[in-house]
Amino acid sequence: MNKRAKGKEKELLACSYLKDKGYLILVENYYCHYGEVDLIAKEKNDLVFIEIKYRNSAVCGDAIEAVDLRKQKKIAKCALNYLRENQIVEYNLRFDVIGIQDNKISHYQDAFCFFM
Repeated sequence: MNKRAKGKEKELLACSYLKDKGYLILVENYYCHYGEVDLIAKEKNDLVFIEIKYRNSAVCGDAIEAVDLRKQKKIAKCALNYLRENQIVEYNLRFDVIGIQDNKISHYQDAFCFFM
């Protein structure tokens, strides 16, 4: 299976996991000129921007480690762009990371904060 197909498979696994937890998936693979966010979802009163990282082994470290400051800035800029495009003014924002190793899911809520 190629990398793109494997990534899509893991994104579907993450979507299923989140739906089971009561999340409403609003957007998959949101693209803008700042970059891409894997998922945008709503959970209770939170608008959640979610990065999904897949690892086939622990050799390269945990998924959360792959979401460094540079990636966090890109996700935050995408989030602001999404808010602007959709004229969303008041919402609780949250940034989560989902790590998948084999088919085991680790969900890091409030994985990072970002103030611009």
